[in-house]
Amino acid sequence: MKQKTGIIIIPGIVAILLFSGIEMVGVVSKNEPESSLITLDYDGYSEGINTIRFREDGTVAYTLRAERQLSYTSRETELHRPYVQVYQEGESYWNIVAETGRILPSSETNDGIAQIDFSGNVEVYEMDNFGNRTQISTDNLSIDPTNETLVTDDYVSIRSESLEQSAIGLHVDLNENIYTFEQDVRGRFTTERN
Repeated sequence: MKQKTGIIIIPGIVAILLFSGIEMVGVVSKNEPESSLITLDYDGYSEGINTIRFREDGTVAYTLRAERQLSYTSRETELHRPYVQVYQEGESYWNIVAETGRILPSSETNDGIAQIDFSGNVEVYEMDNFGNRTQISTDNLSIDPTNETLVTDDYVSIRSESLEQSAIGLHVDLNENIYTFEQDVRGRFTTERN
């Protein structure tokens, strides 16, 4: 008889422990503070984006393409493989490619852009009116679309058919086509031979 009672008591104890354990899990999850819940800080995801930004006079200021775009609730936007074309007088004049990018919003307007930061194998191509190409290479670069300037504090190299230049830090005024090198400037210039 003792054996039969032991066989009945053991499964009963196991059932009670299982039931108690399930109840405890339910109580713990119900009392969990809301601050420990995971919240998402992004509000949009896109693939294959293509954006056109216009100036006040209606001309195209720049176009922006990216493989992927992730928009955050802070109004910042992360870009994967961005490609930007800056236009002057209706023509694509500057082209910028990078591994990643980040659009920083303007504090003045809801839809304004204060700056676009590029990082990872950043390359900028400029084509002048005569078809001469200049290439700027660096690791990090920022563009101010309002003032139309490019800025980097990193090592930068510039190459064209007649110029090789390197420096630490660069500021480019896109409107005036003025390059200002900051420090450790090195380079060489070649002229055409007849």
